[in-house]
Amino acid sequence: MALRFGEWLDPERRYGRAALSPIAHDYTGLAPIYLQAGGREILHDMICDFASAQAERGADVLLDVWPDMPHDFQAFDTTKQSSTEALARISSAISCFSEGLGSFGPGPNTKVAHGQFAGHHPPAQQ
Repeated sequence: MALRFGEWLDPERRYGRAALSPIAHDYTGLAPIYLQAGGREILHDMICDFASAQAERGADVLLDVWPDMPHDFQAFDTTKQSSTEALARISSAISCFSEGLGSFGPGPNTKVAHGQFAGHHPPAQQ
């Protein structure tokens, strides 16, 4: 499927894979990046690589991994404790970074935390 997306986005192959891949770009100075992954999902390694690459470049990034969960595990909602916890973390991140309420930082499932995520502090209000 990824190859098909590449064909749709770059049918004449002018730009190459690096231009189409999010891992090849630097998100430093942009909005904070909060990622969640399941430890059993097929994209786990790619998500971890992306988070690590962005942290190395200096972006504000936080990655939480729930070891027992597959891809899109948040859709389990209240039927799985991990899903409930993940949805609560998403809500906290949104409240902190869009509304300036509370703080958001590393939690028990955090694998990567860099920049403003590393210090448990809410962003400065502008």
